[in-house]
Amino acid sequence: MLLVVLLAVVARITLWPSRVDEAGGPALLAVLERLHDRGVPGWLDYAFVERAANVVMFVPFGVLLAVVLAPRWWPAVALPALLSATVELVQHAALPQRVAGVQDVLANTAGAALGASAAVGVLTLLRRRERTAAVVARTGGP
Repeated sequence: MLLVVLLAVVARITLWPSRVDEAGGPALLAVLERLHDRGVPGWLDYAFVERAANVVMFVPFGVLLAVVLAPRWWPAVALPALLSATVELVQHAALPQRVAGVQDVLANTAGAALGASAAVGVLTLLRRRERTAAVVARTGGP
């Protein structure tokens, strides 16, 4: 169910005819300008925030798919990459007011990979903890 909700949110953000940041873009630019005036480095610009948002948007896909598809981790990266490529193709073919690009696919895939890595790490730690507890219970150790 959570995956369906996540798909709906991503579809709304990526397949809506107008850009999701259209209304908030000027406000974000104003915030970034104030931050730069206070010494925040110039590389933290609109393009950086947009790339970071693309990464963050796909982290939950990696987490959810890695948990559901464990112990296979690679589909948790491959499926979101395929989804992202499909979204970019639809944007290119059917949404002329949107900007499609390979960089978005790479950022989305990186987000899925980060999420999958975190989930695999947590699952590994939990399995290790369960095995240790089972050994302790069998041997009567501390």
